[in-house]
Amino acid sequence: PEVQAYRLEIFTPVESEAKFVQKILSQLDFNANIYLRLENFVIYFKEGDSVCDFLGMIGADLAVERFEVARNIKEVRLQVTRQVNMETAALYKTIDAAQRQIADIKFLQARNIKLRKILADAMQVRLENPENTVAELAEKLSISRENLMYRFRLIRQYAKKIADRENRQLKKHCTD
Repeated sequence: PEVQAYRLEIFTPVESEAKFVQKILSQLDFNANIYLRLENFVIYFKEGDSVCDFLGMIGADLAVERFEVARNIKEVRLQVTRQVNMETAALYKTIDAAQRQIADIKFLQARNIKLRKILADAMQVRLENPENTVAELAEKLSISRENLMYRFRLIRQYAKKIADRENRQLKKHCTD
């Protein structure tokens, strides 16, 4: 895919010249269009490859080289930006998950809820390493990432179940 829409424009004040240039470009397989800008007719075509081919055809080798360098730089920048955006999104997702897990753990601890050892171990390692990813935590516990995720889902279910029970009791108390 193109990094950006490229465009080559040729200006002339005479409409018949613009149509003549468009016809020649069309015969050379360039998809050129015309529009009027101020008092000039503008013959233009898009697509980076077409621009590059045209410049090469008219012998503007230095312009072709500069154009290709500029296109490559833009493509690399776009790829870097995409990569950074993906990594940033993954980081935010990791942070959000860790915060939810810690909130669930603290919720259960505040109520002195005791869970099985495997869940208590998951809770402890998360609290001791709030900045770590689940994969890093799983490595510390010598279990798979999927297994640890399952444990955090169970912890979440316990916390939700207790919160729901407390909410029902509160509602019941308020209606009495």
